[in-house]
Amino acid sequence: KPDVGKVYPITSLPASDEFDSTSLGLQWGWNHNPDSAKWSLTQHPGSLRLHTANVASSLPWARNTLTQRIFAYYSKTVASVADTKIHTDSMLDGDVAGLAVFQNPYAFIGIKKENGINYIIMVNNGNTIDSTATDSSEIYLRASANYGTSKASFEYSLDSQSYNILGNDLSMVFNLSIFTGNKFCLFNYATKSTGGFVDFDWFRTSMCSPSVVSPHLKVNNGPVLDTNRVTIDPGDSVTLMPQGEGDGTWGWSGCSLSGYSDTKTISPAGNCVITAGFINACGNKTNLQFIVYVNKSNGIRDHEVNSGIIVFPNPAGSELNINSETFFDKVTIYNADGRMLMHKDYGIPTKSEKLKLDLDPGLYILVVSGSEKAETIKLIIR
Repeated sequence: KPDVGKVYPITSLPASDEFDSTSLGLQWGWNHNPDSAKWSLTQHPGSLRLHTANVASSLPWARNTLTQRIFAYYSKTVASVADTKIHTDSMLDGDVAGLAVFQNPYAFIGIKKENGINYIIMVNNGNTIDSTATDSSEIYLRASANYGTSKASFEYSLDSQSYNILGNDLSMVFNLSIFTGNKFCLFNYATKSTGGFVDFDWFRTSMCSPSVVSPHLKVNNGPVLDTNRVTIDPGDSVTLMPQGEGDGTWGWSGCSLSGYSDTKTISPAGNCVITAGFINACGNKTNLQFIVYVNKSNGIRDHEVNSGIIVFPNPAGSELNINSETFFDKVTIYNADGRMLMHKDYGIPTKSEKLKLDLDPGLYILVVSGSEKAETIKLIIR
């Protein structure tokens, strides 16, 4: 390097931001010309408040999207990771807010409020890939951009300790259709009407690889399948073989599983939901869920299954879990006389839902509906 007549300490360019100043750091830039009345670092000191600035059909059309360049680590095992914490109490119906890896194509993980319900959603280039409903108004979001593989993944957490992968990977592209390179961005836009806002507590970057995991399993001695859901016949065995990127430790729960081995083999009598948690060398934990459906036989088991829909426990008490191989957006419960007792219309299709029940003991009919089909399941309340 050139001799400038003095030795200066080595410093890093800014990336993380605690939002504890009255002005934004120099690393930030707006994707569109911002509406200065629709963002603030002083309305809720210590947080970045983003109001919805316009009604937009999708993220590329949203104003007040705050972006910064991603510092790349060209490694297949070390990703550029961004984490943020978001408060969603003041979102309005139709609002979408979250954390994105932005270019063309783009993807994000965020929260959408629909019919009064908050959904954590993963969107890949305009398509909603997966979603899950949440009662929490404080949610941790993570985006991991791996420049060694040109893939970006997305996770969420409700406690900042254990993260869950949602959706699929973004295939990042380097081009000039929007600007050079991919960016991390924070956003909040309305799809119905303006007036809502969210608070971002902080935005932090790191070079520590997240717990990137992928599902693999096989039935009996068959081929290895790249999936986390499988339907088997009674008596079949399933070997669960998840893979974590880099060094780490697996932990197991559900269906009487425990321990820390890399693989587990089960032969369940009824349907099973298994959680495999991977903690990598950096201490980041990611949960991966396996769902094993057992073909229906006579009688009612603890886990009821109908054409790829698993309902448990059944008989049920005050709570009922629904998991489906395909998306559904409506759940209805009827009594034995055919009178409707409960109906939920979810604005965003989902593959999993937890219902709170307040029903007398007895026999009921549960109908789970989606755009493709509707399934009827016998439900017992104990």
